[in-house]
Amino acid sequence: MPSINDRGKPQTGLHISVIGMALYRMLKKAGLPFGMAALAAAGVMYGYGGMAGWGVSVRRAVLMFLLFLGAQVSGRSYDTFCALAFAAVALLWKNPCLFWDAGFRFSFVAILGVVWVGQSISYEKKGIGALRGKIFAASAVWFTTLPLVAWYFYEIPVYAVFVNLLMLPMMGVLLGFGAAGGMVGLLSLPLAKGMLFPCRILLFMGKHICALAGMLPGAMWIVGRPQCWQIAVYYAFLGAGTCLVHRQREQREREKEHGRRAEQKSGGHPGVFLAALLLLAVLGVPRSGEAELDMLDVGQGDGCYLQTKEGYHLFVDGGSSNVGKVGTYRILPFLKYKGVKKIDCWVVSHTDEDHISGLREILSSGYPVEYLAVAEQMPRDENWEELEALAEDAGTKVVWLGRGDIWHFGKATFTALHPGETEDAFGGQSVDKNEESLVLFYQEDDFAGVFTGDIGAAQEEEILTWLQKTKTGADVQKIDFYKAAHHGSRYSNSTGFLETLAPEIALVSCSRTNRYGHPSKEAVGHMQQAGSQVYYTMESGRLCVKKTDGQAVCRGYLEEKEQWWQ
Repeated sequence: MPSINDRGKPQTGLHISVIGMALYRMLKKAGLPFGMAALAAAGVMYGYGGMAGWGVSVRRAVLMFLLFLGAQVSGRSYDTFCALAFAAVALLWKNPCLFWDAGFRFSFVAILGVVWVGQSISYEKKGIGALRGKIFAASAVWFTTLPLVAWYFYEIPVYAVFVNLLMLPMMGVLLGFGAAGGMVGLLSLPLAKGMLFPCRILLFMGKHICALAGMLPGAMWIVGRPQCWQIAVYYAFLGAGTCLVHRQREQREREKEHGRRAEQKSGGHPGVFLAALLLLAVLGVPRSGEAELDMLDVGQGDGCYLQTKEGYHLFVDGGSSNVGKVGTYRILPFLKYKGVKKIDCWVVSHTDEDHISGLREILSSGYPVEYLAVAEQMPRDENWEELEALAEDAGTKVVWLGRGDIWHFGKATFTALHPGETEDAFGGQSVDKNEESLVLFYQEDDFAGVFTGDIGAAQEEEILTWLQKTKTGADVQKIDFYKAAHHGSRYSNSTGFLETLAPEIALVSCSRTNRYGHPSKEAVGHMQQAGSQVYYTMESGRLCVKKTDGQAVCRGYLEEKEQWWQ
């Protein structure tokens, strides 16, 4: 069955079983003794496994095939469960760390789905019953591997089971022509190309079938990484449901053997359908509401995710100057990992590349963003025009914030602290974009913090002057977290500004290899002087801030990973 090896390349063990069995039976029909036919088939498949690169799935399939041949030669019965268990023990004996390998898990769980679930709910071999049995057997792999798909990819392909039903009939033809073309290619390459032409057609059809399925509404269901209890409950329900259906099937067979009419029990197909919905619902259980700030490791750039207690999902900036495809490979996977199906508001402090490059990718991907928040005085440059066009195409509404504006998300609020009015802002040429960064004060109950963009010391002084004149100034003190201005630049993060805010935690987003000298010793010293604990993405990876027992606590991804291994 399909899986992924250590290098991320697709591997499959299905062709090992199909081609090996076909070769063994062909040799027997040709008149070879059992032992010689088995030895020849084993040698060919072992060599084929070497050509395929000995991925986890290939090693599992070859081991099981060798056990099958051994059973045939010795006259013993072959049990798939025993063969599967032997293959697992043999692989783990050599390398116990394979247990955490995605390819290992997908390969063995998929075979369990085929053998255990698929056979337990199979039906008659003719007519409608045979078609129904094939549908349930094909669905068995999908349902069995569903938690693994959610665990590794954080989303579920809703139409995958139907795509499998369309693709499976092609596999036999594809393998047949492929094997024949490979053998003929040893004698005549032009003739082999002709024999492999049907394979090209089938692969072309398969590619476009998958693409069309992905374009359907609701094709991907974002569920986030499930928790261990969800996976345990899922498999418990799946096992119980499978056993129940299997018992009903055995009872009907016994009734047929005694010449009695087998009655269809209630809880048959509708019961299976309802059980399937229940299993899916288990993986889709929403996470508990808890205020949380995550500063992502985007290299030299900014990207902060904010979740409110009431379940609003907010994001501030999102870009990098030294990490390519940061939106596709860092920001979007993180959002799916958290089970975030859409962003309610995405704040853009300013339009430098290291703050918006990932956001452009997000908008282009079709991931839903409801609102885009920008400063009224933000310079309208080429970057903004491109971003505005992407937002319009994506159906994202743009909201302009001026100093003193308050945006409510339930009990949570964003208050704009900067910029004020600037005469040259709309020209976009004579205004420094860093200086015109949108600065926001976030507050929800006892959880509060400031997002500073890339402002400098002069703008920090201007904010303090404005705060002294308004009642907002009383709230913007002793905050829980502070997003270091301009990645910890020496020309920002002034002493007076930090001592007024007095943040418990200061977060610095920067790359270990940057040419700007971020963060500077002066800026870090000012943060520490203000009584802040300073954390860096370049050292800890993703930073997560939560309020625990009335105190802000920050945990780094790399530190958590190290503690887990220890």
